[in-house]
Amino acid sequence: MKSIDIPFWHRIGCSVREAEVATGVGRTKIFELIAEDRIKSTLVGTRRVISVASLRELIEGGATASAA
Repeated sequence: MKSIDIPFWHRIGCSVREAEVATGVGRTKIFELIAEDRIKSTLVGTRRVISVASLRELIEGGATASAA
């Protein structure tokens, strides 16, 4: 299968590591945000796939990554 280079913000999903790099938020906080249902993710086998749209909403919506 040929690899397709899709710009990050146009992708549907990403890995936890890619979410960390794209947002500047650490791994632990990414998992906290998943647990709080502030970003959407799913398991595909053993791989966690994070919704890029939910990351975009978090960042562009001005939501803070800190607990209230």
